[in-house]
Amino acid sequence: MTVQTMLPRGIRNNNPLNIRLVPNNRWQGRVPPKHNSDGAFEQFHDPVMGLRAAAVLLIAHYDRRHLDTIRKLVAGGRRRTKTTPRHMPGRLPRRAASASTSRSICTTMPA
Repeated sequence: MTVQTMLPRGIRNNNPLNIRLVPNNRWQGRVPPKHNSDGAFEQFHDPVMGLRAAAVLLIAHYDRRHLDTIRKLVAGGRRRTKTTPRHMPGRLPRRAASASTSRSICTTMPA
């Protein structure tokens, strides 16, 4: 077993949110589907591009579905109060950076 195979899948794929592979999605910096060795999740050439895709996805969920807390994001907008994972750290900040700050970060990143 190599060090590379011991790493979590999201790190190996440069895809920290484990974004599912959908051939019609055109993420910047992604590995083309025909060269994707994972088959189930997107792979990115660079960790920065995987983080950028994660930020774009989170902002889209915030804008379209008003998922403005981690609890709502984990639940996917569904009201799952008893089954929402309890393993999330209690020390998470109550408010993240504003959506406009996140948008400016995503739009200023290199293509």
